[in-house]
Amino acid sequence: MRILCLALLAFTISTAANAKSAKKAAADQITFEPPQVLEVNDNIFGLRAGQGSAFDGNSVIGFNYERIVHPNLGITGQLHYASYKSSFAAGGFTGEWEYTAWTLLIMGSLHSDIFHTKNLDAFVSGGVGHSFLTSTWKSNAGFNSPGSADSSKTFLAAYATVRYFLNSKWGLSGSLGTGVGTIQLGADYLF
Repeated sequence: MRILCLALLAFTISTAANAKSAKKAAADQITFEPPQVLEVNDNIFGLRAGQGSAFDGNSVIGFNYERIVHPNLGITGQLHYASYKSSFAAGGFTGEWEYTAWTLLIMGSLHSDIFHTKNLDAFVSGGVGHSFLTSTWKSNAGFNSPGSADSSKTFLAAYATVRYFLNSKWGLSGSLGTGVGTIQLGADYLF
């Protein structure tokens, strides 16, 4: 009896985990209606790569997590990493700052069907971020740091993003804005 109960429980959990809403099942058939396959309580996890306004224009890589909390509204958290250098020269002496930056962003997202295109999720995000910078000074003459290193800071971030769903689970995204990078590209998994 105990084995039968455990088997029934495992079957129930498996069935519930594999159950899809009608909207998500239709997305797999590429026949669903716009705007996208997002529903309340959906989670989106993705990878991001960006470049632009932050960290002397150097590339950043990171992770994105979004939870849809209300129809067309999401809460997003992002964690990014960058490593870059900034040089200093005076006469024949040269020096270089080497930076490592970790950045945390918390944003709200507003999703819209502005383009009326199947599989396309367009949204704007805005929020606040904080970069945690560590730096190391090196010079060819061993002179002390000139004291002008960048430091950790808090900043505002805003992005306009489009995400194209290949099916009900996978999507590709592109963002323009300001904060961590002017341009960001990403791949997302919906669960």
